[in-house]
Amino acid sequence: MASIQILSRKTGKSYRVQFMRNGNRVSKVFSRKKDAEQFLAQITVSDELADALSPEQVDAVALGIYAIENDRALLEGDQTGLGKGRVMAAMARYNVLHGRKVIFITETPTLFTDFWRDVRDINSADLFSPMIVNDGVAMFDPVTGKKLIDATPKAVIQRAIKNDEIPAEYNLVLATYSQFNRTAESSPKSRWIVSAARNAALNLDESHNAAGASSNTGTNIRAAIEYADAVVYSSATSMKNASNVLIYSKLFPGSVDLGSLPETLSAGGEVLQEVLSGMLAQDGVFIRREHDLSGLQFRTAVSKQEARNREFSDKLADILELMNYLSGDIKSLVNDRNKDIEKMLESIPESERAGNRMGASSVNFGSRLFALYRQFLMAIKTDLAVEQTLDAL
Repeated sequence: MASIQILSRKTGKSYRVQFMRNGNRVSKVFSRKKDAEQFLAQITVSDELADALSPEQVDAVALGIYAIENDRALLEGDQTGLGKGRVMAAMARYNVLHGRKVIFITETPTLFTDFWRDVRDINSADLFSPMIVNDGVAMFDPVTGKKLIDATPKAVIQRAIKNDEIPAEYNLVLATYSQFNRTAESSPKSRWIVSAARNAALNLDESHNAAGASSNTGTNIRAAIEYADAVVYSSATSMKNASNVLIYSKLFPGSVDLGSLPETLSAGGEVLQEVLSGMLAQDGVFIRREHDLSGLQFRTAVSKQEARNREFSDKLADILELMNYLSGDIKSLVNDRNKDIEKMLESIPESERAGNRMGASSVNFGSRLFALYRQFLMAIKTDLAVEQTLDAL
């Protein structure tokens, strides 16, 4: 078992980490306690999950452990494909082994299966008893389609919400952000997540979904964070603007005035936001790695179905032309409808129609062209992609 010993000398204190390697006890001495604690966390992760985590994932988990043990949080900001999910699974393992119930919140229910796959890949499934908040959602093996975890009975969820707690028989809660998108005053579930987070660990996957400063989801999750005993964020696009920083309150030391931080970052622009990212990384609470694409080569593959593709493209053009014509008629109808609504509202007393937003709207045809063309191009390239893939194999 690795441990830290304090060494007192005339020149000051130093910190020795002792650990086992190949049956022998070895040690490493650090001048700063922070460095010794980070190394200890790394050694602990390496010993327990050496076969399940890559070196980059070990580093991220070690930083997460160090952050939590120093009353901070970790923002795992790695680029897609570097294994943020497995880091989140390893942090869930760490927290449950330290007596905390884990609340995993993500963007869509399909990501529950991805998270559970990572839990199984680090040989930790037997540590967890999952409760799925989303009604009727189960977890399946993505390869075989076999059901792995049944949907949690609605009566269990209702009992948990009524008692304002996570039932004793569960130590892992899975939910999507959409479950908490109403105000705490109008939604028992939104009130419950705050109570459930008390002394628990929050794993906020795709955390940018709760980063809206004025959204109900953001308000509820921020309240839950205040009560949580440990927090791990995961997002490759965590802070798109200065107001998003509020959800990441646990990353900052207590001396930071979070109330004025969005305004300060907004005034400082991208330069100050870049400085902030650097300082968080230096503090060990933010990590971001990207794939090395310097050796990437692009090659143009020519389809053998050019004549067919031209024919399809011409047919699509005819359809789009008719849709454009129809769009003009729809816009005219919407305008006429809004005039009728405006006249109707004028007949209603001012006190009753104050703040009324009733009205008809339509989506501009041109705004959808890009998405339509992307889908069309992907469809006509499918045969070529399959052919190229088979040749590569």
